[in-house]
Amino acid sequence: MAPPAGEAQGDSSRHACLGGKLERGETPLECLEREFLEELGVRIGCCMPWLALENDYPHAYVRLHIYRIFAHEGTLQAREGQMFRWFDFGDIPRGVQLLPKVAQMVRSLHMPQIVRDWRFDSDGRPVIDGVAGTAVPHPENARWEIPEGSQFALLDAGREVAWRSPVPVYFPACDESELTSARELGAHGIVIDG
Repeated sequence: MAPPAGEAQGDSSRHACLGGKLERGETPLECLEREFLEELGVRIGCCMPWLALENDYPHAYVRLHIYRIFAHEGTLQAREGQMFRWFDFGDIPRGVQLLPKVAQMVRSLHMPQIVRDWRFDSDGRPVIDGVAGTAVPHPENARWEIPEGSQFALLDAGREVAWRSPVPVYFPACDESELTSARELGAHGIVIDG
């Protein structure tokens, strides 16, 4: 979903994602639930933390806590006068401009959730579908070990990492049945060695 960004984002010509600012004492999930009810009149159902993107705008530093929402209750309504549009993955119309962090998030949505065909390149970086990532041997420090330009992170073990990673995270797995538990820890997907 991409409504036109308002003055808070500093660029009203590009599209942004719905959401809002944390209120004092509020968790990111509570903020998401409140904002979706206030802005769209819907209640969030099944959702999981996914990415944490940061942006240093000229007027403010912003940390985006991004969730993947799998279900909601209610009919979408523009309760605050905003315009919004739904876009299918990979089907954003020509001429629609996204804020840079939204574009990064959209690219991340295109990454597969279950990966069987992957390799390491000559520099030792994992590669999925021609996209280079980074291998992270110590997940507890994942946020700080992901080099600029990496499009995903391959961790050596599953841990709760969603709010520490600016890119989709993959965990190693034996089979597809491990995808749900990986998602619950904030992973985008799993890499199956076979």
